[in-house]
Amino acid sequence: MRRVRNFVVIGLVLFMASACTDTKQAKSLPDNPENRTAAAKRYLETMPPKEMLQSLATRVTPNLPEKDRKAFVEVMESADLEKAADRITLEGLVKNFTVGELNAMTAFYGSPEGKSAAKKFGPYMMGVMPQIQQEVKKAMDEKQKQAGAKGQPEPATPKGAPAPKASAAPKAPAPKASAAPKAPAAPKAPVAPQTPKEAPAKN
Repeated sequence: MRRVRNFVVIGLVLFMASACTDTKQAKSLPDNPENRTAAAKRYLETMPPKEMLQSLATRVTPNLPEKDRKAFVEVMESADLEKAADRITLEGLVKNFTVGELNAMTAFYGSPEGKSAAKKFGPYMMGVMPQIQQEVKKAMDEKQKQAGAKGQPEPATPKGAPAPKASAAPKAPAPKASAAPKAPAAPKAPVAPQTPKEAPAKN
């Protein structure tokens, strides 16, 4: 048993050493599409898209209606989808990652720890993302409430501004109305001496 364990340990050390050597050599390579493509193909040998599709099917199928499960599994296991996934994944790797990054990922995901982490990453994301989405929804709802609370006083202030102007408008004509009877009193002043003459005549 000890010999087997020692052999496994030595094998892991040699593997990691070769991976580090490959990574150092890759860093010295020019970062061009040709080298990226070669590095991406090596990475896909370690992390084939077929395994990703199988893992996705395993997680998603139980959540589908029973009538759709068989068709979904058939699609996920089809050769056409596998070819499309290989092409799309290869193009995405070449577009987004450098030669050094691709080789570093290959070294990690080719290790036992990397393979184990890759298998756990799907369930990890499935458990984390719904919780993050709930927190985002809570934050958005709270932000909308705050925006609504701030929006109520803001329209009230412009409405309140014309209100005092409207109250001042009736006050302005009020003094003018009182001044109006005083104005005609001036023209009646010359007529006033004639009215008292007629008044005593009637008496």
